Amino acid sequence: KVEDKDTALSAKELSESQNKEVGVIASKLAAKLFDLEILLPNIEDNKRNFTRFLVLDNQKSNKNDQANKASVCFHLDHNSGSLATVLTLLSGFGVNLTKIQSMPHVGKEWQYNFFLDMEFEEYAKYQLAIDKMKFVTHDLTILGEYKSGQCLQY
Repeated sequence: KVEDKDTALSAKELSESQNKEVGVIASKLAAKLFDLEILLPNIEDNKRNFTRFLVLDNQKSNKNDQANKASVCFHLDHNSGSLATVLTLLSGFGVNLTKIQSMPHVGKEWQYNFFLDMEFEEYAKYQLAIDKMKFVTHDLTILGEYKSGQCLQY
């Protein structure tokens, strides 16, 4: 077993090398694109595991009228209950968290960056929650607002 940087790229490289002593684990789409034979399908150990992709664009766009999901980043002081305050605030505005991740804030001892993905039904309530979060967080940045994606099956 050898890990590589990209499953589709590994499939392409195998296709180009025509090495019959090596196999790759990749999607059905990659096998189709690179004319590879699928020897054993459905080998995943978690059938409900999905890969998420994020498209980044440096062009500022207008508010997405269909947005029902957002990704944000902020940091908090190292105080008891500071994260609980944010979570309670979001809950009060009907915002549902789908992901939360913390990482140390580089160069600031005992401060952490928090990355949140959140879903909401009403954009106005979400916007109110964001406005209130600005009072209890530092450097709140909206990374993106978008319509929740759908799972694509190949």
